[in-house]
Amino acid sequence: MNTFLAKHKRLLAAIGLTLLLPVPLQTWWLNAGTRGTLHARFDLWRGHYAIHTYGLDLSGREYAQLLKARYGINTHVDALCIVSREEISYADSYNKLSTVAANHKFRHDVFKECYEESRREWEGRRKKTPGPA
Repeated sequence: MNTFLAKHKRLLAAIGLTLLLPVPLQTWWLNAGTRGTLHARFDLWRGHYAIHTYGLDLSGREYAQLLKARYGINTHVDALCIVSREEISYADSYNKLSTVAANHKFRHDVFKECYEESRREWEGRRKKTPGPA
């Protein structure tokens, strides 16, 4: 048995790594919320304000443009229609810190302000565009 182990060290190492690989991958996805929080802390530490979005929002483009133009806040779209629990956990954890920090910096709810204005712009443009007859 010892001679087999000595001769096949690389094979045994490859088998061992293959068997252990799912453990860190599973841990990575289970900790999506923690990763979102850590990423937000790092971004805020370097003065970078952003939010992560998911789900299909028709006024999302206008919303992102207003946040960037007025406040320098970037918007990252993580997912559109199909959203995993991990993506939701990551985005919500990230946004929990970043929105509070941005609102504190600008002294009012910049996200609500930009969302309401972008929604009004989108509604106004939708009313002007004729639909199918």
